[in-house]
Amino acid sequence: VGMALNPLSKASGIPLLGIVGHRDLVKENPYAIRFFPSSDEEGTVLARKAFEMGFKNLAVVTLQDEWTEALSDAFINEAQRLGATIQIHEKILPSDSDFLPLLARLRKASFDALYLSHSFTQSGILIRKLRDQHIGQQIFSNTWAGKRETIEAAGKQAIEGTLYAEP
Repeated sequence: VGMALNPLSKASGIPLLGIVGHRDLVKENPYAIRFFPSSDEEGTVLARKAFEMGFKNLAVVTLQDEWTEALSDAFINEAQRLGATIQIHEKILPSDSDFLPLLARLRKASFDALYLSHSFTQSGILIRKLRDQHIGQQIFSNTWAGKRETIEAAGKQAIEGTLYAEP
């Protein structure tokens, strides 16, 4: 919603105070004020952590949404800058709930860590299905991974060990 209101704020000169992480919120609107870390900061921190832990062959799964795509872009750019390789990058729709084709592609890919950039409801379900399919690589995720809804949807055993950045 914040990104949709951004051009209106700029055109009208009305301040936009937003808990919006997308990097472009304040880029061209002098009236926009962000009260949340930018997507560049969050994605970059997680990529550095993955690289620091020795993960250099990565998979990325992204929800097709402005914020989650910006997070994945930042993660991928920083990971590649550090020398990591993105083995697979899959994008899914917000309405997707059947992850079997995605899980099959991930099972065939060779990666040692996975970055999930999703909504909290999809993240939890996807994490549970990954673990149910014995896909056990380290998972990095966006801030939604720490939310109660995600933990409940995944189950505590499945989500245990998932790393995320908390703003």
